[in-house]
Amino acid sequence: MQPREISAVNNPSLDHGSTDKARPYGPEVGSPGQEDIAAVVRGHDVHAHDSIDSSICQLITGLTRNELAALRAKLGAGETTLRVGNLLPEAIDISMSQHGEKLAAAMAPVVGPAVFRQVEQDPVRFGEAIAPALGPAIKQAVVKAVRSAVSGFEAAVEHSVSPRSIKWRAEALVSGKSFGEIVLLKTLLYRVEHAFLSEAQTGLLICHQQQTDSSDNNPDLVSGLITAIRQCANEAFSANSDGGTQRFEIGDFTLCICNAADLQLAVAIRGTAPTDIDAVFFQTLHRMQLRYRQNESTIPPDIAESELADLLALKQSVTKKKSSLPRWLMLAAFVCVAAYGSYQWIAARRARAERDRSWNSLVTTLRQEPGIKVTAVDTTATPHIIYGLRDPSARDPLDLARATWDDNVTFKLEPYLSMSPAVIQRRATEILVPPPGVTLSVSGDTLVVHGTASQTWIDSVVSRISRGRLIGISSFDMTDCTPVFTQDRT
Repeated sequence: MQPREISAVNNPSLDHGSTDKARPYGPEVGSPGQEDIAAVVRGHDVHAHDSIDSSICQLITGLTRNELAALRAKLGAGETTLRVGNLLPEAIDISMSQHGEKLAAAMAPVVGPAVFRQVEQDPVRFGEAIAPALGPAIKQAVVKAVRSAVSGFEAAVEHSVSPRSIKWRAEALVSGKSFGEIVLLKTLLYRVEHAFLSEAQTGLLICHQQQTDSSDNNPDLVSGLITAIRQCANEAFSANSDGGTQRFEIGDFTLCICNAADLQLAVAIRGTAPTDIDAVFFQTLHRMQLRYRQNESTIPPDIAESELADLLALKQSVTKKKSSLPRWLMLAAFVCVAAYGSYQWIAARRARAERDRSWNSLVTTLRQEPGIKVTAVDTTATPHIIYGLRDPSARDPLDLARATWDDNVTFKLEPYLSMSPAVIQRRATEILVPPPGVTLSVSGDTLVVHGTASQTWIDSVVSRISRGRLIGISSFDMTDCTPVFTQDRT
């Protein structure tokens, strides 16, 4: 047991009465504690053996043998899982307060698949859980969308044909905005009913203006309630509205609240106002804020009343102007323009259809004409082009085109020999040149001659056919041909 012998010599805890002098490697004869060390080596002293094991465990792990035994018992009994379960909620709370974003990022890979799995396993229950939150939001979004669509549609229909619509279209072209946006900005009906100027922190009313026909409520109380609503909303949602604009919809009214460093401007609007009006409110508040700072935290009443009165006058920008033309005259003009446009459109469609019918008729005639083969047509070119083959004895395609097509057309036809009976008959007529009173017909590959002809012409026909000078004809029939003999004059 050499390692224990070394530990016994070098471990200070086992050195009974040792000095600072270096000891030799191994037990020194006659030194203090020599019998104890020898007893440990021989295994006779059990107490010294346990002491050495405890010292080694504490030196390696920092725990005594009793502490290690207690830890082993806790692990074996499953107490660790229970203790972790008890400490986990508290640990999550502490981590959320100190490292909220990191904890959310760490739990996202676990929570996301868990929610997805729950939706797959029980979608009905999951839908019932989120329905109370999604239902009102969806309803409000649909109501707003329908209201905006109906308002824009009515405005566009009302101003589709009018002098103002022409003016607004020109304005849309100049400003780069769409015509629908210009109509929306020009025709939305709204009116500023009340304007409150108060201190931003305390809500104390500085000035109040309202329309003459508006209800006269307690302005000081309303100003305090508006400030309370704004502060409550900011605290509930941890929002900072300094230097910004907030909107609240209350029935038919839209409450627009603009905040500056020291002042608060609240405007109650009846109807649907464009969002661009917020910039007007904020500019008004900024001017009064400058006056407030320049006059040592006060603002002259006449200036505040004048500024708020200008806000109430915004209703005049959307007041409908009486049209200079009667509505029935505008409607009649619109009907006339629509009728003329419809007539021109129908006439153009008819002309196009007639042109297509003429072209299709020409192509069909050429396809049916003996001695002409149409392989392709190109209607994208000007004039149109027809590709194909043509026998020299066939009819001229330009003559056929003049009969059905009233525009120019280009033919690109390659020569070929047709075996059509009509073409063969026309070719035989061109070559044989029958005299008056003689007609030629083709039956298969036989040339049939009818009428009365001189013997000389008949002999020339027989000679040409015999020598194969007529392509497509290999025999002749002179049964109905009567020869005429002429006498030579001396």
